Amino acid sequence: MEPTSNHECADVMQLAARLESIPVTELPQTELGTLLSDCCSLCQRLRRMERNPGLAGHLYRVCLSDEYSERELYNIMHAWEVVNSSLMRAQHPKLTPGRLKWFNRMLLDGVSRNSAATPGYTRVVPVRVGQHIPAHAADCEPLLQQLCDSVPTLGVGGNDFERTVLRALIAHVRFVGIHPFGDGNGRTARLLEFDLLLRGDIPRAAAHLLSNHYNRTRGEYERQLAAALRGDVASFVAYAVRGLRAELKDSCSIRTVAGNPDRRPAGTGRSAGPLSGRDRVNNCADS
Repeated sequence: MEPTSNHECADVMQLAARLESIPVTELPQTELGTLLSDCCSLCQRLRRMERNPGLAGHLYRVCLSDEYSERELYNIMHAWEVVNSSLMRAQHPKLTPGRLKWFNRMLLDGVSRNSAATPGYTRVVPVRVGQHIPAHAADCEPLLQQLCDSVPTLGVGGNDFERTVLRALIAHVRFVGIHPFGDGNGRTARLLEFDLLLRGDIPRAAAHLLSNHYNRTRGEYERQLAAALRGDVASFVAYAVRGLRAELKDSCSIRTVAGNPDRRPAGTGRSAGPLSGRDRVNNCADS
């Protein structure tokens, strides 16, 4: 039976309030400002590269876990393209709990590992994520609505690019804190992040790179996310933005040699289109 106490929900609400109101001054300003400035410049460069027919098809390299089944891989990559298409068709469709449920349903189509979970429906049982106790099941729906309503106010920053990145990262943490679904919460949080980055006019070739970073550094990602759920959001943001800059630099290292794409050998996998292949990285996992 699910606990009748409200302290779990109170913890999540306190976390939500902190993440809504976190001032940028709490973040490591000097380093973060430099990192975000670098990322902005690299994104502009990547956008120009997307317009080059000789390079565009080689900018969508994906780092995913060897633990994924072929269907799970397809679902993730397909979801990226469907979300991108939906944003191109409609000018910023409203972010709603229904859209987040749609994300979860796409990601779990035919692959849910939890027999008690129904893809696209909020959970009905209590869960625990490490030391974090997410919201009471009955509170998941209103908390998702609260998250969607608050997204425009998240990620206060000095310019549009900073606000976009911080908004996506803070929404990622808030979503995981709620943990609304019976399965696939990590994948859904990263798809939400991808959606918010695209809404903020981040290039398509860059919007999936944070997910690559998380999969390449899975252990650190889990440690930083756990710390963020305890209130240390600044460290998670710094970790994520450092990784985004590294991924952007790697993507921008693609060159054309005699008309053929080439890149520096960094052991980061092969180039591939979004649905034609992926990089696999050992010792990665997903929730």
